[in-house]
Amino acid sequence: MHKHRDCYRLHQLLMYTSSPHSEEIIDAATSAKTVNRDISSPRIRYIMSHQESLLCNDTRETNNSTTSPKLIPYPNWAAHDTSNGKPLIVSPFRIRADKCNRLWVLDNGKIGNLENNTTKYPPALLVFDLETDTILRNYVLPEEQVKEDSGFANIAVEDTDCDDTFAYAGDLGKPGIVVYSWKKNDSWRIMHHYFHPDPLACDFSVKGHNFSWTDAIFGMALSAPNADNYSTLYFHPMASYNEFSVSTEYLRNQSVADANFNAFKLLGNRGPNAQSSVSFLDPKTGILFYSLVNLNAVACWRTTNKEYLMKNQGRIYMDDMKMIYPTDIKVDYDDNLWILSNRMPIWMYGKLDSNEVNFRVFTAPVLNAISHTACDVTPRSDILDKFVNKFKNVTNKIVAKLVFTYIKDILEKQVQVEAKAVKCKSAYEVHRSIIQDVLNRFFLKEIREKVQ
Repeated sequence: MHKHRDCYRLHQLLMYTSSPHSEEIIDAATSAKTVNRDISSPRIRYIMSHQESLLCNDTRETNNSTTSPKLIPYPNWAAHDTSNGKPLIVSPFRIRADKCNRLWVLDNGKIGNLENNTTKYPPALLVFDLETDTILRNYVLPEEQVKEDSGFANIAVEDTDCDDTFAYAGDLGKPGIVVYSWKKNDSWRIMHHYFHPDPLACDFSVKGHNFSWTDAIFGMALSAPNADNYSTLYFHPMASYNEFSVSTEYLRNQSVADANFNAFKLLGNRGPNAQSSVSFLDPKTGILFYSLVNLNAVACWRTTNKEYLMKNQGRIYMDDMKMIYPTDIKVDYDDNLWILSNRMPIWMYGKLDSNEVNFRVFTAPVLNAISHTACDVTPRSDILDKFVNKFKNVTNKIVAKLVFTYIKDILEKQVQVEAKAVKCKSAYEVHRSIIQDVLNRFFLKEIREKVQ
């Protein structure tokens, strides 16, 4: 079992909340079980001390408390200490735990990258052993693969073979993917125009803050391997409405990628105002999860669908208060979906209200999260049962009315006969008393109630 199953980034302080939640997606604090999660926090501003920009392991027994958990530095305080120059971990943006019990840390190497005097170290890939918490690799990206405006913010790890693992680091500043081979301990840079931002999709609006971002390739999600042990990488720029894909067969070799430009495919469009940052693919169900940052939502698409259309995409969670800026998505090895929201645009362009919950972690079993959406993969027997029961109810009412009408006709004829014989009663009174007596005496009480 993995000690660290899910990885998230955070800009300041993580706070759990036990506020009301939806039917399927719940706040992590409402789940009464031990939480073991890794959280990374980039050093975006100088005002953040090394205590606020560390990679943490949060372990506690949840008890529906709204108190923020204590964050423990990973692997230790020394790895984040800047007092003696460059620390081991400078500014981790996103991290990934693989099936080989390794933690991959994408360190973009920048301190204060929202300031004018940004401190820059070479970006690096750090790989830790999660059993011993010791570092296995510290691979600094070669200078020729890092451009002046480079900003490495997301990583996908293809861990089909633990000895031949590949990591894909997306460059949102200077569009490209740096591919790293564990076996070769080498990397190369792939470029394609699908990695670039769409100039018509650069306008964003989050909680009243309007801004323009030109972020290139951001969302990256890997499918389960095919028969040849190659995965499909689903990707998109953040400033884009489109989704793209390419087989990792063309990424594992730079010359092959350059020679197969058309291997990169346009899948389709998410629709207006549907820019997305992060994404993650659940290999068991084949469901692609992705954020919708302008809509304060997380959506999904079933990769077995032949078409990437709006009608084939589902919204699994949407909330204009709790899901402001969903910034990371993961599925763990126990088939649970995890989502982090952190209100980053409010923090960047306004001010966070300390009286509000600004950072939330949501979780739900994957099958519950996609239930009754366009991504549902479970046979909907409950829907069929509901339809059958509704049909039975309608049928019973029709039958009841027919039976009631039939008996009523018979009785009306009988009334005509009885009315002639009973001179002291009106025909109406005889009619009513006979019908009431028959209906109460025999089996039609239930039917009469349904008709009424």
